[in-house]
Amino acid sequence: MAGCLNSELFCSLISPHSPDVFFAEIFEQRPMYFKGNLPSAQRSHLLSWEYLDEVLLRCLSLGCPESSELVIYKNLAPCEDYTSPAEAYLQGASLIINNVDQLWRPVHTFCRALKFPSVYANCYVTPQFSQTAPPHADDRDVLVLQLEGEKHWSIYSSPVYLPYPSEQVGKDHLEVPCEVLDSQNTRMLQTLRAGDVLYVPRGFVHEAKTSSLSSLHLTVAIPTFDWSKSKVMIDALQDHIDGPAEAKKNPWRQSIPFYAPWNEVDLKAALHQAVEELDISKAKKIFEAKNHMHNHRCWTCLSSPSTRTGLFGACRVEHFGALPQ
Repeated sequence: MAGCLNSELFCSLISPHSPDVFFAEIFEQRPMYFKGNLPSAQRSHLLSWEYLDEVLLRCLSLGCPESSELVIYKNLAPCEDYTSPAEAYLQGASLIINNVDQLWRPVHTFCRALKFPSVYANCYVTPQFSQTAPPHADDRDVLVLQLEGEKHWSIYSSPVYLPYPSEQVGKDHLEVPCEVLDSQNTRMLQTLRAGDVLYVPRGFVHEAKTSSLSSLHLTVAIPTFDWSKSKVMIDALQDHIDGPAEAKKNPWRQSIPFYAPWNEVDLKAALHQAVEELDISKAKKIFEAKNHMHNHRCWTCLSSPSTRTGLFGACRVEHFGALPQ
């Protein structure tokens, strides 16, 4: 996270805390609310109701990157019953634009300015008196940036310490334990208003609702599962023992002898030797290469003809009508 320590933007988002304090006392440990750390001028440049229609047009265009999908939620679940995002929103459904940083240059620039190894951003549009998703936990840390309107957040405890993708409660039929949602396990109740910032660590169960005001917010996802020590080291170890794709014999490429007793002693000895031979600096190189590939892919998407800034010209709010605040 050394880059973040030198990021003026990141420092402004977590003020009055310094990056040193944030990473020592807050990061991966507890949620934190930062009041008014995203100024009005910065918010309006980043994304606002005015530009939302153009972002939606890009998301629905034929050249849109596959990962930048529009997802519609109604009654706390994905829904495909609407002919347009405008119809869905006006009937009380929420809109989620995934990987909006691949569609909208200001969001991409903002994400890169944070100086994390890599991040991505999702956009949430929630009408008044509604809730997009049920209580759930994520396998990533997030920075929530409230751009328009307001949203009421409830953050509970974490039933799984720093979960991996298969351990995200509230997703993929993995239920949130009832005791987690008990009031005594509530870690934070906070209303985010335009300009506020919220940090939620990986694993903390959370939910968010609107009241009389609609909400537009960005969730900047910090993919900490991919950066877990186990994931990084396993990637490096696999790269080491698999070796290059050559014709010479490599016992690690052979299948486990399921047809005969396993020689556990030899396997353990071979693994121990591989770990001893592992060049830790190679793990750093693999980690950096993966993040570079992600960042390059985002930039390539933005530079493609279908997402270039001038593509839609005068296409602004007239296409779907301004979303009510």
